[in-house]
Amino acid sequence: MPNDRKPLSGKRSLNTIEEKTEQAGEIAVQLLNDLINFLAIRDTKSIKKIAKNNKMLKALENTITEDCSKYTARFSLSAKDTRRIIAILKVSNSFTNIGSLIENTGSKALTLTEISYENKFLSKLISLGNHSELLLRNSNKAFTQNDITLAYSVIANIDDSTNRYDDLFNKLVIVLVDEIRAITEHMYIQIIAKEFETITSHCRTICEQVIYSSNSATSEKKIL
Repeated sequence: MPNDRKPLSGKRSLNTIEEKTEQAGEIAVQLLNDLINFLAIRDTKSIKKIAKNNKMLKALENTITEDCSKYTARFSLSAKDTRRIIAILKVSNSFTNIGSLIENTGSKALTLTEISYENKFLSKLISLGNHSELLLRNSNKAFTQNDITLAYSVIANIDDSTNRYDDLFNKLVIVLVDEIRAITEHMYIQIIAKEFETITSHCRTICEQVIYSSNSATSEKKIL
């Protein structure tokens, strides 16, 4: 029985799917920027933008999933392209998870600004957010450019985010002994900081997919 599936000639289609995945990453980065900007300047328009753009991100993931399904049904895939499709699906899902996390964090940030005009740990929180944003931006770049070296660099720097969070958490615990009245605002600082750190865990997943989807000798050697 002849195979009626088309030979692998759909590079343009795959490139289009990758471009949409890159767009999803850019939206996720913008969401995180909006959240950090809100913490810095307390412009409520940023929170409204987060909700709107997160809906776009969710819709884009649905489109990417549908496109991947159509692509696999239409073309005979090589092992490399199969890995790439799987990676696209996982990376797209990671971006969507980040978007949902940021939208949920936005409501906590809004509460924080309502109960505390200025917290001495806010600068450290924003610094942690900026570090997470850099890792997210580089994760998207690593996936888009299939840059294994950058992917390993991001993974190596994730521990720095964990250390920054641990340092902030320890300082919050110490301060609570003397500032029991500020327990609520410090609690929100801690929660938001933890969610910034969680974003870097999704960055790890994205970069691991860069390594997984590559069949180069460099990646295989490093994995071994």
